[in-house]
Amino acid sequence: MISKGKLIADNRQLITYICALVSWWLNYYHICLKLVKTMTQDDKRLYPRIDALNLIAYDCMDENGQMVMHGMGRTLNISEGGILLETHIQIEQQYDALLSIGLENDLIDIKGKVVASKPGKVGKFESGIKFLEIGETALSILKLYIKAFKNSH
Repeated sequence: MISKGKLIADNRQLITYICALVSWWLNYYHICLKLVKTMTQDDKRLYPRIDALNLIAYDCMDENGQMVMHGMGRTLNISEGGILLETHIQIEQQYDALLSIGLENDLIDIKGKVVASKPGKVGKFESGIKFLEIGETALSILKLYIKAFKNSH
């Protein structure tokens, strides 16, 4: 016959084992959900983004090509197709943007379209900018920068 103390100890071990197993499965499930979410997001993008901080000077143009604002900001991420720009003022979505981006020792000029704009960290704003016009030299420099960045991280 099994003693009551032994039965309680065995039950505690079984409960501990079950809790560990459930915890493992929940972590596994959470990781799988993150992976699926990441894959889904990545599938929507034509180019992968890298998290990189680069200084930018920008001029915003209205539909008539008139400059309506200009300023400085920094990239939060960058790809061959666009950037996430952080600024101290909000940039409206209807504007085109002429960007001068500092990449290491190079300065490239790109024309883009503000496709998203929202408040970011306290006192800052984030604007998604899709590249519209990029010269061959600028594109080559951008591709080399992204490749070097990926290789170093």
